[in-house]
Amino acid sequence: MKRYIPNSPEAMARVVAMMIVTDAHVDTRELAVLDNLKAYEALGMTREDFMRVSRDYCSQLVEEAEDRGDVPLVDPSRADAVIEFVEVKQKRLIVAKLLLAVLNADLEHDEFELILFEHVLDRWNLTRDEVLSAKL
Repeated sequence: MKRYIPNSPEAMARVVAMMIVTDAHVDTRELAVLDNLKAYEALGMTREDFMRVSRDYCSQLVEEAEDRGDVPLVDPSRADAVIEFVEVKQKRLIVAKLLLAVLNADLEHDEFELILFEHVLDRWNLTRDEVLSAKL
């Protein structure tokens, strides 16, 4: 798994990218909600930078699948390896707020997205109320 500088925009963006592909497809509504929220600015990067980080994450998943034959999209150990690079609570809240926006973007709560979202909140010791009241 590629390593990013802790708390960097790339480390934060990779967590959001992980959520986007957790249901095995990229829904244009998920990207639209990120555009509308000015998520890239909140992460400290451009949309192009975010897309590069997302492509890198997807490439890592493909490489893993080629090595193993398959790759579970909801894997707690992989999720932990991705989220561990966001250590600052305020940055965690920003990322969690964006994860919630992605989760709600298509008006359907995919089981795997919910599992990932709850896992992240649990590992980061965040509550839904904290996420809901967080500012971008």
